[in-house]
Amino acid sequence: MRKVIASQLMTVDGYFEAPNQEFVPPPWNDELEKFSNEVTTGAGALLFGRVGFQMMKAFWEPAGTDPTSPSYDLAQIMNRLPKVVFSRTLNGDPGWNGRVARDAVSEVTKLKLEPGGPLVVFGSAEMMGALVAEGLVDEIILMVNPLVMGGGSPLFKGGHSRIPLKLLSARGLDNGVVLLRYEVAK
Repeated sequence: MRKVIASQLMTVDGYFEAPNQEFVPPPWNDELEKFSNEVTTGAGALLFGRVGFQMMKAFWEPAGTDPTSPSYDLAQIMNRLPKVVFSRTLNGDPGWNGRVARDAVSEVTKLKLEPGGPLVVFGSAEMMGALVAEGLVDEIILMVNPLVMGGGSPLFKGGHSRIPLKLLSARGLDNGVVLLRYEVAK
């Protein structure tokens, strides 16, 4: 059975976006790039909500065409992988090697049974929350941005029972980001 790995950015105070829905990335460096390469290299597919998909597509597609881009190597991986974008509003071919699906829980349940590498969720906090609540997420990777935002959209909105986690690794990077990798207890 395939694993579902949710790889999420969040601030120290638990937000994944600013109050105006602005994405606030952590300070990017070679260590974070290397870690992102590790997470995506073995992936079988990437899973996104519509907003996250459109934002990532706008960044990674062009980065993959510029060999001088510092993100060129990671862009090659990101652009090559198949993607499923969960949306109630998108129709047709979304591009970027993606396809549209409506119901994340039923689709991910089916995808987990197929052969292949892990399914990696990037961003898409609402969709991730639904998958966590249904017991479909096997690992959660938190990339903690060294920033106290003071408000915005919380990564974990609650509305489900307690979910115990087992720490697999914790590592601080030179840029102040802390990488936390957890296994979801089953």
